[in-house]
Amino acid sequence: MRAEFENYQKRNQREREMERKYGSVRWPWICCQSSTISIAPTNAGKQAGETGPLVQGVTMVVTQFLELLKRHGITRIECEGKPFDPNLHQAVMQQPTSEVAPNTIIQVVEHGFMNQDRVLAPAKVVVAAKP
Repeated sequence: MRAEFENYQKRNQREREMERKYGSVRWPWICCQSSTISIAPTNAGKQAGETGPLVQGVTMVVTQFLELLKRHGITRIECEGKPFDPNLHQAVMQQPTSEVAPNTIIQVVEHGFMNQDRVLAPAKVVVAAKP
């Protein structure tokens, strides 16, 4: 019984430390949903040549939302032009090219997010392959 109680105390202590370090459990759900919000409306508007108030408003909201996440320790995984890392990235496609080295990320399909050193949502990327 004593050993079980000590194990309970240690497990409880670890859980409290993780809670302090990573914050609320609700943030990862918000964060994972934000990756599609941040890329779709702004990129679609830019590709269509739109620069009107709607595109500017959506861009401002996305920027403010990302700043809010950053204040709570949640950041985007910056990856374009960097080597593919399966711990941070999820390859959705390989594209043959001779312009960059193989296994280099050439396009971000959906941004990933981290909470300090823990991956909340991996970045979905297109990776260069040998031609």
